Amino acid sequence: MSLRLFAPWFGAAVCACSVTMTLGRKVNTVHVSDIRRCVTTERMLLTWFGEPYKQGNENGLPTLEWQYMRMQVGAGGGRERESQSLVVVLNQTGRVVYFALNPTGFAREPKDVCATANAGAVDDAKIDPDAVEAGALAP
Repeated sequence: MSLRLFAPWFGAAVCACSVTMTLGRKVNTVHVSDIRRCVTTERMLLTWFGEPYKQGNENGLPTLEWQYMRMQVGAGGGRERESQSLVVVLNQTGRVVYFALNPTGFAREPKDVCATANAGAVDDAKIDPDAVEAGALAP
């Protein structure tokens, strides 16, 4: 078979398929509204969300990040894209000091707000899930 006859068939076969790439796993957002600053612990987060995709450090505080991304490129150049990210900053005792669902970046410098709070004065009211979903910082 000559190359001239093979090339059009090969090109048609490549264009007729779709490719899907996936990174991480979807974040089950059911417990996002249960996260409370200075109350929720790392152990609770791991129970609710499983092992994080990434662990790090932000201004000396431990960070956990659950990430998911899926991209599909289909025949004719069509694309689908889905992504999700839950970022949590903990203090040195393993309690949440900051979290955001689908953040675009840190809007303020994370710091241990729990260290200065009195144990009896910690506001353990649930975080507004609509504010979290919109990417707002936890109160």
